Amino acid sequence: MLINPISEARNHTIQFLYQSEQGKLTYFSEGHFVEFAKEFIENSEVTEKCREFCLGTLENLDKIDILIEKFLKNWRFDRLSVLDRSILRLATYELTQSSVPSKVAINEAVELAKKYGGEDSFSFINGVLDPLASAVRSKI
Repeated sequence: MLINPISEARNHTIQFLYQSEQGKLTYFSEGHFVEFAKEFIENSEVTEKCREFCLGTLENLDKIDILIEKFLKNWRFDRLSVLDRSILRLATYELTQSSVPSKVAINEAVELAKKYGGEDSFSFINGVLDPLASAVRSKI
């Protein structure tokens, strides 16, 4: 099955964000990214898009986390799984800092949650991102 390079970049971004959080890296490390890309990414277009996603997400991490937290219902941010947090962070970056349509960002996040997350991750991710996207569109 052929994968869209941007979807593939999102997939790798989730992996990188997950790995970064596990390693307690809360900033973008070019050296860490280069090593990651060498090992996991074969396409230069995917590598560049992944770098953009990773850099943008990690550079805006504080703002992104505060925004996500506003839309968590009956859940604390620090109780999210690392994977769900990574997916939410990338999607929130896309919703707030890029021109990608909201539906695309949310759908891609839901698909990543279905692929990697727990049984209910995809519905949880959708439940957070849908109102977040609406608020972003109406300029919080």
